Amino acid sequence: MVNQNKYSVFKTFIARKRYKGLSLNKMNLNIPMRSELFCEAGILFYKDIPVAFATSQVSLDYFTENDDGEGMKRGKIIEEILSILVNKPNNSESDNRKRLEAWDRVWSSEFCVPFKREDHSDFWLWNYEFYNTSVNNLKIILQIVKGGKNVSNLQTGRAPWKS
Repeated sequence: MVNQNKYSVFKTFIARKRYKGLSLNKMNLNIPMRSELFCEAGILFYKDIPVAFATSQVSLDYFTENDDGEGMKRGKIIEEILSILVNKPNNSESDNRKRLEAWDRVWSSEFCVPFKREDHSDFWLWNYEFYNTSVNNLKIILQIVKGGKNVSNLQTGRAPWKS
């Protein structure tokens, strides 16, 4: 029996990019981008096939909650944030400097703190909340990552976890 947890509150998910891999019952899957999945008891299903646990890395890498109908928009912003922060093998020194500066802004931003996994104090891994937060929160994180002109106001403003 699977435990219900706080992550099973979302009912629908969408594939923000194609998933080619194994299901939980070891079936080969090829789930096209924009395909809808549903979540039951913390497990994502595609056409009644159990794909992944809602909190698994597969789920975080390929699927985004879509209860609000903004899953693809959410996924596009997530992919943009990740593409700026990822270390690419052919990065120039200038690109690496910009990437590290973006990471410095993330680490120093109070707004980003609730989206960091707590089990890694010296390494930033985005948590489940990051992948399933509101589009507006993701836009703010993207602005922080890009170093937009209003970032200083965002970083000192009210953090999303404070009431």
